[in-house]
Amino acid sequence: MKKILLCLLFFVSFLFADAQTAKKYLSSGEAKIDRGDFQGAISDLDSAIILDAGLARAYLNRGIAKANLKDTRGSIADFDKTLKLDSLNAVAYYNRGTSEYQLKEYDKAIADFSISIRIDPNTPHHYYNRALARSATGDHRGAIEDYTKSIEADKKFVEGYCGRGHEKIEIQDFLGAIQDANKALELSPDYSYAYFIRGVAKDYLKDTEGSMADYNKAIELNPDDVGALYNRGMNHVNIYHNPNMAKADFERVIKLDSTTVDAYIGLGRAYLDLNQLGKSINEFSKALILESANVDGYFGRGMALGLLGVNQQSLIDFNIAVELDPTYAAAWYFRGLVKIQMNLIDEACPDLKKAFELGFETTDTFYKEYCE
Repeated sequence: MKKILLCLLFFVSFLFADAQTAKKYLSSGEAKIDRGDFQGAISDLDSAIILDAGLARAYLNRGIAKANLKDTRGSIADFDKTLKLDSLNAVAYYNRGTSEYQLKEYDKAIADFSISIRIDPNTPHHYYNRALARSATGDHRGAIEDYTKSIEADKKFVEGYCGRGHEKIEIQDFLGAIQDANKALELSPDYSYAYFIRGVAKDYLKDTEGSMADYNKAIELNPDDVGALYNRGMNHVNIYHNPNMAKADFERVIKLDSTTVDAYIGLGRAYLDLNQLGKSINEFSKALILESANVDGYFGRGMALGLLGVNQQSLIDFNIAVELDPTYAAAWYFRGLVKIQMNLIDEACPDLKKAFELGFETTDTFYKEYCE
């Protein structure tokens, strides 16, 4: 009997030693996450789990490390294991929802954020992330409700004001968006995103001078602000007719993110205004490689090809543009002009007429000259 008791005591002490070692690996892994050493954290947390498979925090933190390394599916698997061990872990529901959001599984994300809110209704980030997911589904008013709740949870939650401002732009409450941006800047005067949001709202209100001042401030605070750079570039093209300034902004955007389709469209526009037609065609073509159904890419390239006198190719691009968007008045109009250049007058006149019916305005007299 004594022999059996001794063996049991030895086994219990061995298990206790494993548990203590597992906690040391857990602490080390958490510290590495704080330092940004996510791969090292995973290694330590693997060791913790081998020693103690019931350590919920180890799965939770390993999921966080995997999420930071873009192993989104792997992170969800670890959050699932966390919740099997600890079904009321709000942080696990929150992080699983965040990973589901990254995978564009918005309904799942909303469900997880809702559970995390029920467990912990006082953390603003839970409402904030559910607002992001709701916005992604097109539920902008629902997103506004959640941003408001995030602010109620923390009156100084700057991100909540900016998020709500963004959604107010979506529902065309531009003055409300400016008010939210102003509140964010009152709380955090150097918060660049608030200047961006306010700039967008001012653009919609035709306050271009004000929007440009806000974009400039946003870029001063964050030189890598892709949104502010792009919008400033578009104002340089459309309002100030300064293609060189626009070109610099669009090139900066592309350097920061070479997958930004609209930046290639903008750069194509700038080269078009500079009459550098070959470069313009090249940029529109890059946009179309990234997004083959981009109507502005076909329209812009069609314009440049038409100016070069490559009428057949120009016509093909305009054909695709009006097929993609039958309400694109300018595409109908310039397709008509290309057909006039190709002496296809009978086909050109219906295109010009369609453009006018869609609201296209022009001071030229091609329709009167060829179609009346």
